[in-house]
Amino acid sequence: MIYVSSSCIKKNKIAEVIQYLESNGIRNIELSGGTDYYDGIEDDLQMLKQKHHLNYACHAYFPPPVKPFVVNLASCNDKIYQESLNHYIQCVDMLKRIDCKVLSVHAGFMVEISTDEIGKRLNDRVIYEEDKAYDRFCTAYCFLSRLCAENGIEVFLENNVLSAENYKSFGYHNYMMMTDYDSIMRMKKQLN
Repeated sequence: MIYVSSSCIKKNKIAEVIQYLESNGIRNIELSGGTDYYDGIEDDLQMLKQKHHLNYACHAYFPPPVKPFVVNLASCNDKIYQESLNHYIQCVDMLKRIDCKVLSVHAGFMVEISTDEIGKRLNDRVIYEEDKAYDRFCTAYCFLSRLCAENGIEVFLENNVLSAENYKSFGYHNYMMMTDYDSIMRMKKQLN
């Protein structure tokens, strides 16, 4: 089944995005980043799904957190790591209630990223120890995978994207997991 990402439409509220996609005949919608949190978001998702017979999949940075932050299951910063785990725990709870059976998450980052750096050149001011970052990510992903399985939700692990600008800045030492063959094989081995 092919889904269209909600992030391709620039609006503040996910309900506006869904209505726009639905009005153009799109019924399979991947809920993704790019919109803001608002009271009633879950009610809107349920109402629109029922009214228009929509199928949802959920991707990485959805639902939007009340206070924006960069979700990173590989973070060696305990606050970011716990916020990221809590984000996905709340996400799974919401997915159960809106009958969404698919969640995809991105592999982690080995550098702290601020919300204004997403999709741009990364700042290498805080770099994590690689082995610790991989261990943290794998622990979190296994937890999330079990949580999803208990709730009838399939979870998928997605690669990250290495921009030309970040490649020029950092070369082969990449601060994002799963952007090349070696890091994909490392993740595969560590997750068994």
